[in-house]
Amino acid sequence: MHDPQSINLNEILKYWGFSDAKITKYFHPDSPRIVAEISDVNIHYILKGIPDTRDGESREEQTICGNVLAHHFLGNQKGIAPQIFPTKCSTQDYYLNKDGYWFYLIEFIEGRPMHETPEDELGKNAAFLGRIFLPISTE
Repeated sequence: MHDPQSINLNEILKYWGFSDAKITKYFHPDSPRIVAEISDVNIHYILKGIPDTRDGESREEQTICGNVLAHHFLGNQKGIAPQIFPTKCSTQDYYLNKDGYWFYLIEFIEGRPMHETPEDELGKNAAFLGRIFLPISTE
């Protein structure tokens, strides 16, 4: 697994079209996951990265797919969670695998930080939605 501190997040952010974004804060720096607040022209985002263990059918990719589906439905469609943003290479790709991590970018909402674990309410909603709707294309 890669050291989260060694990853150049500015290179990752280029996949979302950022060229001069600033990393303003790291959340849970002792965690293997990456959670960073990003600022670009006074707009704030959260970049999240989940380590890819490369264990065949990756549990981490399943987690990313669930998070993407939940953010897309609850945030982008219903407006009750942070919105998720597609990469600039495709309006259908909301996450990418780079430098040993699965990354996605969401809207920053001021307030109490959410704790992201598989048992989270967001994860439960994603699992429920995954049974109802077809997954968002990642190809």
